[in-house]
Amino acid sequence: MDRARVPRRRLVRGLRRRRRASFPRHRDAGVRRDGVERMSAEHIHAQVDAKLGANDDDGALRWPLTGLRLIEASAGTGKTFALATLVLRRVLEYGDALPNLLVVTFTRAATEELRERLRRRLRLAQRLHAQDGGKRNGDDDSDDNRDDDSDDDSDDGETRATRAVLARAVALHGAERVTARIAAAVLQLDEAAISTIHGFCHRALREFGFRAGLLASRAVIDDAGEIWSDVAADVWRASAHGDREAHAWLVALWSEPDALARDLPKLCDSARTLLPAADESESARRLHALRDAARARYDAAMAVRGLSDQDRAIEDVWRASAQPTFAAALGTRWPALLIDEFQDTDARQWDIFRRVYERTDPSKRWLCLIGDPKQAIYRFRGGDPDTYLDAKRYVARHADAAESDETPGVSSLDANYRSAPGVLRAIETVFRRHALPFAKDGIEFHSLRAASGARDDDLRVDDAATPPMTVHWLPEHRDGGPRSNGMRNKDLEYALMAAAAVDAIVDLLARGTLRDGDARRAVRPADIAVLVQTHDQAASMQRALTDAGVAAAALSTASVFAGDAAHDLDALLAALAEPNDAGRLRAALATRLLGFDAAALRALDDDGAAWDAQAARFESAAELWRARGPLPALLPFVSDAAQRWLGESGGARRLTDALHLIELLQAESAQRHGANEQRLWFARQRASAARADETRQLRLESDAGAVQIATIHRSKGLEYGVVVLPFLAYVSEGQARGLVSDDVRVDVATETGLESRTARVWHHNTHLVPTALDALLEAAAREARAEAQRQLYVALTRARHALHIVWSRNRSTERTALHYLLHDGAPTGRKDDALQYAGMSDAIRELAAASGGSIVVRDYDPNAPRPALRARDDEAAPIAATPPTRRPQRRFGPDPRLHSFSALHARGAEPFVRPGADDETAPEVDDDPTTLGGTAFGNAVHDVLESADAAAWRLALPPDLFGEETSPPSQRALVERALRHQGIAATPAHVAQTARLVARALNASLPGDVRLCDLAPTQCVRELAFHFRLRDTRLDALSRCLTELGYPWAQRHLAGALDGFMHGYIDLVYRDAQGRHYVLDYKTNRLPAYDPVALRRAVTQHDYDLQYLIYLVALRRWLRLRRGAAYDDARDLGGAAYVFLRGIDLNEAGPSVRGVHLDPVPAATIAALDAFFDGDGDLGRAKTDAKTDARVAASPTERGS
Repeated sequence: MDRARVPRRRLVRGLRRRRRASFPRHRDAGVRRDGVERMSAEHIHAQVDAKLGANDDDGALRWPLTGLRLIEASAGTGKTFALATLVLRRVLEYGDALPNLLVVTFTRAATEELRERLRRRLRLAQRLHAQDGGKRNGDDDSDDNRDDDSDDDSDDGETRATRAVLARAVALHGAERVTARIAAAVLQLDEAAISTIHGFCHRALREFGFRAGLLASRAVIDDAGEIWSDVAADVWRASAHGDREAHAWLVALWSEPDALARDLPKLCDSARTLLPAADESESARRLHALRDAARARYDAAMAVRGLSDQDRAIEDVWRASAQPTFAAALGTRWPALLIDEFQDTDARQWDIFRRVYERTDPSKRWLCLIGDPKQAIYRFRGGDPDTYLDAKRYVARHADAAESDETPGVSSLDANYRSAPGVLRAIETVFRRHALPFAKDGIEFHSLRAASGARDDDLRVDDAATPPMTVHWLPEHRDGGPRSNGMRNKDLEYALMAAAAVDAIVDLLARGTLRDGDARRAVRPADIAVLVQTHDQAASMQRALTDAGVAAAALSTASVFAGDAAHDLDALLAALAEPNDAGRLRAALATRLLGFDAAALRALDDDGAAWDAQAARFESAAELWRARGPLPALLPFVSDAAQRWLGESGGARRLTDALHLIELLQAESAQRHGANEQRLWFARQRASAARADETRQLRLESDAGAVQIATIHRSKGLEYGVVVLPFLAYVSEGQARGLVSDDVRVDVATETGLESRTARVWHHNTHLVPTALDALLEAAAREARAEAQRQLYVALTRARHALHIVWSRNRSTERTALHYLLHDGAPTGRKDDALQYAGMSDAIRELAAASGGSIVVRDYDPNAPRPALRARDDEAAPIAATPPTRRPQRRFGPDPRLHSFSALHARGAEPFVRPGADDETAPEVDDDPTTLGGTAFGNAVHDVLESADAAAWRLALPPDLFGEETSPPSQRALVERALRHQGIAATPAHVAQTARLVARALNASLPGDVRLCDLAPTQCVRELAFHFRLRDTRLDALSRCLTELGYPWAQRHLAGALDGFMHGYIDLVYRDAQGRHYVLDYKTNRLPAYDPVALRRAVTQHDYDLQYLIYLVALRRWLRLRRGAAYDDARDLGGAAYVFLRGIDLNEAGPSVRGVHLDPVPAATIAALDAFFDGDGDLGRAKTDAKTDARVAASPTERGS
C-alpha cells in the first residue's frame, strides 16, 4: 500500500499500538496525561513520517518550531503553503492561540491572501479530523476491519501535509485536545495577528506604548504629501526672509517649493544616514540644518492635526524596543514570530524582531524568517538585502542546527511548484553563466526540482512543443550610415522591440494550444503577460498590441492621479466650482471626458439655447456636489462618456481611472467639506502623483480576455502561463541634472566600532559635492547593478510554460542585467569596443547550445508576414448565457445616510459624530475659577480614560491616595498630554482635578460586581466604534415606539426619516463574571444633585436614555455577529451604566448608587428597538413582549437607580 495514502485514523491507531509495544516508560519518552501515555515529540515525528512516507522535501513538517530559523524560499517553491503548515503545527502541536502568534508580511493584499489560506487550512484540518468519528483515544480496536472508504484520501500536497500535522498532534496530545485546538483556532482567526510591519507596529504601540512612554491615539495616514507640501512652503518662506545666501543655495538645489516637497520625505528619512556629513562643507551643514528644520516642522504639523504616518510607527517601536521591558512585553504577547518576505525589510525592522526574540522566554520563543534575497527588488521602498544577509549570519551564530541544516538554523525550499521543467532548466542555464550572477557576495542561485503539474509539452504550436525560452534576436541596423555603428536610435529600437514581442504574441494566439486537463484549447490573451520596467514601456506595448488587434490591459504601480483621466476631471471640477465662468466651462467641454472638439465648441457659441443647456447642466451638477458630494455630481458625466471611450484606443483605461478617481474623491469628502477644499485636495494629489500608495495605484481596467501588461515590481508574487520580455536589452536612464540622491552601504563609526549601514548621499554638480563622491557613486552603481540582476530573476521566474525575450545590441545594452550574465558587462555600442554585433550573436547561441534544448534563438525578421488571429473562444459563447442586469431594490432618501445620537438629540442635519464628550454641556459660572468644566475638559477626561492603564489607578481604602497634587507616577504624563491636547494648561491643580475624576471612574463599583481597575483587558473594549443598518424609519414613528417601550423621547413629534446607517462610539463595553455585557458612558456634567432621581432627570433631559438604547442595539448586533447561534439576549446583555464622575462617592459600600445611573434594560426592549430599526413587520408583538418583560424585570425606581 502507498504509505502516503494511509488514512489518518488507521495511522494513529497503528502508532499507538506500536508505542504500547515498543516504548518503555522513561522520562525521555514522556509522561501520562489525560490517561494516554506520551512519547517524545521527536519519536512521534519519526513514526508519523515513516507511516506517511514523509521525505526530505517535507521541510515544513521537519523543522523545529522553537529558537531561530531562516527559510530561503526561491520563486515558486510554495512559501505561503509552507508558512500555513508552520502555523498549523504551532497551533496543534504546541498549543499556541492564534492571537499570540504574529505573522508579518509585506503588503495588505498578502495579509489577506495569507489569512484566507490559513482559513482554508484550518477548515481542512477540521474536516479531516472529524472523519475519525468516535475513534478519539485510539484504544478501542474493535473496528479494525471497518471500511475506510469514507475517509478523505485526497493525495494533494495540502491534504498530505495536514494529515501529517494532525497525526503528530493527536499522538502527542490526544484527539480531544486537538479537536478543541482546531475549534478555538477557527473562532480566533479574525483575531489572528496577521499584518504588515506597519500594522504590527501600530498594534504594538496601542497595546504597549505606555511601557515606552508612547501614545498611539493619532490617526494614521498612508500619504502625507499634503503635509510635506505645507512644510516645504513654510521652509521656503522662512528662507526667503532670512539669509540671502542660504536662500540662493536653496533655490539652486530646488527651483521651487513643489520640488522641495517631493524630496523632503527622502531627505528626512531617519532610517538612512545623511551624506555628506555636516562637517564636510558649508553646503553640507546647510543640508543637515534644512533636514532638521523640516523634520521639526513636519512633526509639529502632524501633532497639531492628530496624525501619524506609517514610517513613524516603525521608528517609535524601534526606539522603544531598545528598552528591555518593552521588548519583553512584546515577547510575552507574541512569543512566536513568523516574518514573511523578510528580504524586503530594513535594519530597523530586523532590530525590532531580534530584540523581541532576545527578550522572550527561551522555552517558548520562536523567530522564523522566510524570504529570498534573489527577489529583493524594493530598494526604493527601503528594502535592504544586506539586512537579510546580516540576519542570516546572526541565525547561523545563534541557532541550534537541525539534522538537515547545512548552515545552523538555515533551511531552504528546493521544490518548484510553478514552472515546467524546461523553464527551470532555461533559467538555471542563464544564471549559471556567471560566477557571481547576482553581483553580490552572499546571494547565490539555487537549483530547483520541478514539482508542479506543468509539463514541457503543455504549450504547443502547430502540434509541436514550444521551446521553454525563446530569444528573439533583432537584426543589425544597416540604414543608419557609418555613424550609427549598426544601431538604431531609441525610438526605432523601442518600435522594433515592441514589434518583435507583438509578433511572438500573435503567433501564439494564432497557432498555439495549451493543455487544459485531459483536453487542449487555444491559447488565449489572458494566458500571456508582458513584463516591462517602466510605465512608458507599458504604454508602448499596450499601443502596439491594440494596433495589432490584441486586447491588452495594463497593471502598474503608477498613481491614478498621473493619468489623462485626472487631468480631465480636474478641468471638470474647476468648472463645477465656478459654473458661471464661461472659460472654465469651455475648458471642461474640450476635455476627452466631454468630447467637444473645436468645431463643436464653435457651434455651441453660435447656438444660445445649446449653450444655456450646457450651463444649466453644470449648475445642476454643482448644486448636487454641494448637497450630496462629488460622486453623484461627476458620475453622470463619466457615464455619458463611457460608451464613446470604450470604442477608442485606451478608452477602457480612462474609464477605469475616472471611476477610481471619483471613488477616491468621494471618500475624501467626508474629511474635506466644501467644493473648494475637495478640489484643492485633488490638485495636490495630481502634483504629488509620483507617490502612490496601494489605494491610488492604477487598477487593472479589465483582465477578461486580455494580455496583461505589468511592471516587474508589480508582477512579483504572481505567475503567468507565458511571459514576454520586450525591453530587457534597453535601460532607460534619465539625465542626472541638478540635485540627485543615491542609496549606498557605508561603514559608520559607532560606540561599538564600525557598522555597515545604509546611507543616502545627496550631490549636485556645483552646489553640493561630497568629498568622496566618486567612491560613493561607484558604490551606488554596484547596488543598482545588483538590484537589476534580482529584477531579471523575478521577471524570468513568473513563467509557467514559456518565456519570450527580445534581445539586441544598442547603446544601453551594456548596462542591462542579461548582458552582465553573458558578457560580464563588457562595453559595447561604440565603434572601438571589442564586443560587437557578431560577438553578442555568438554568445546567445552558445547559451542556447549549453541549455540542452531549453533555449532557442530566433533571428527576428521585421518583414515576415504576421499570422491572422483566431476568433476568441469566448466570442462564440451565446449571448443568452449572460445573466440579467441586477437592479437596485432600495433607494436612499434625501436625508443624510449617516445618523448619530448627537444629530437626533439636536434634531439637526449634521450626521457625523466624534468620540469624546461633545454631547456634554458647558458649565454654569462657577465660584471657583480654577475648577474645570465644559466640552474641552470632558474630552480630556475621556482621552485619559481611553488610554489609561486601569490597574495603575487602583486605590487602597480609604481612597485618599489622590490629594491635590498626587496622581499615579506612571500616569501623570498621560494626564498632562490630554489636558494640553484640549488646550488646557497642565497646572498641578488641573492635573489633580482630572486625576480625581479618572480615579473615581476606574474605582467605582458597577453592575456585575465590577470595578474597571480590576478588569482584565479581555473583559472590556474602549471606544467601540459602530455602524449598523437602518431601514426606512420615520422620526415620529421612532418617537412613538420609544414612548410605547417606556422611554418617551421628550414628547417630540419630528418630520423626516432615518435611512442608511447609525454610527457612533461607545465609551466602554465590559463583561462581568457571568458573561453579561454592559455599555458604559462617562459624564463630566455638573448637576445640582447626584441621587437616583436627579440622575434620572438629567438622563431624560439630555436624551441619554436614547443614547444608551442605540448603544445597546449596536452591542446586540455585534454580539449576535460574533457569537452566532450561541448568542442569547437574556444571558448576554446586562444593560447600561452612565457614570457621572463628579457625583461618585468611593466610600459607599456595595454597588455605587450616588453618581451612577444604572438601567438594566430588558432584553425584549432592546430586541424590539432593534427590530424597529431593521424594519421588522412583526413589531407590535415585539413591543408587547418588551412591555411584559419590562414589568417583570424591574420597577421604574429600580431602573433609574
